Amino acid sequence: MSDFITSTVNTETATSEPVEVSTYAPPPSQADFDRIIESRLTQERKKYADYEQLKSQSVEYEKYLESQKSEHQKALDKTRNEVENEVSKKFINRLVHAEVKTVAAFMGFHNPDDAILAIGDDLPVVDDAPDTATIKKMLDEFVKSRPYMIQTPGAGKPARTIPKPSEGERLDKTLPNSKNNVAAALRQLAASRKTQ
Repeated sequence: MSDFITSTVNTETATSEPVEVSTYAPPPSQADFDRIIESRLTQERKKYADYEQLKSQSVEYEKYLESQKSEHQKALDKTRNEVENEVSKKFINRLVHAEVKTVAAFMGFHNPDDAILAIGDDLPVVDDAPDTATIKKMLDEFVKSRPYMIQTPGAGKPARTIPKPSEGERLDKTLPNSKNNVAAALRQLAASRKTQ
């Protein structure tokens, strides 16, 4: 391999400091190139020759550690796994219920909490996440049998409490956050502090 790489040459410059110049000469034939590559691969294979042995030793060591655990430690590990699974199930359950409520609100349910009844105990989950498409299909089927669960367009909308200035509506003095009410509350607070 070193046959094809020339060594660095030291030359003197006007300041008498050595300058290193490196030149590379490619292998003259494909056979030489293949020989160089093969020798490099052989070196790398030697580096990782004992990988399988180390892997089997690691497995044996894990088995040894498992055998050395006390009954108490084994019970703790089992309980820890059970608790992790239970917490995971509860979290996924809450996540699915939140998704069901969101889809139900978007569909126009009177009370989105009622949509959870449509899902039942069979939670639509894909890769530990709610399956929104399945939830939508389940709620559509639920609504077909119970159309009264959804608001009809335009019916049941709450009265407008915020004025539209573009339409010339004025603030009602009875609104809880109107300027008159705030000022009156401040005067009342100041009066109660003076009397104390």
